[in-house]
Amino acid sequence: MDAHGGPDAASDDFSLQQKAMDFAMTSLWTTGGIRGRLNDPAKFQARGFNMGFSAQVYQQVGGFFDPNRAEDIEISIRIKDAGFKLELVQEAYVYHKRKNSFQSFVRQGFNFGKNRVNVSRFHPRAIKAIHLLPSLFLLFLLALPFTAILNQGLFRMQILGLGFWGLAVLIHATMKHESLIVGFFALVYSISQLAAYGFGLLSEYLVKVTKG
Repeated sequence: MDAHGGPDAASDDFSLQQKAMDFAMTSLWTTGGIRGRLNDPAKFQARGFNMGFSAQVYQQVGGFFDPNRAEDIEISIRIKDAGFKLELVQEAYVYHKRKNSFQSFVRQGFNFGKNRVNVSRFHPRAIKAIHLLPSLFLLFLLALPFTAILNQGLFRMQILGLGFWGLAVLIHATMKHESLIVGFFALVYSISQLAAYGFGLLSEYLVKVTKG
């Protein structure tokens, strides 16, 4: 293996909010498992807090192009394009603390969305269908008041779907961390993270289109 990355996890001694943040960033219900729970390890894009590659890889592809703007994702794509093997090592996880406040976590989600578009400037295929889901989630939330007025039947279906997803997040997070409080925090952070990411991606994409 020429390069590798590992997943992130929450330690037992993390705060309740840190555990909720970790769930929002890694759960199948939120990010689809792309941050370390893939069926095909070869599709993994390593994150800077847990990645490594050989001297040969560095000598051929170089270092980061655009620091602090998803540079880890960009270099992961470049490593694979150069013909090297980069895979996920499930057992090589790290305990990764998130932000210190709800506001900074939401801001990070917004920047993640923007940075995905930034990477697409170097690699047009960087944005895949799964990266559009948070934007669809945001548009779904924004549409709720209008469907409540225009179509009660559709509104009830939307609320039912949102309720099912929210209950799944609440139950899963509660069971994983054995804490109902973490479950409620995880629900709040999951909604906020998805909406912020979606807004960041949409806003940066509009900037990209308008600037050509």
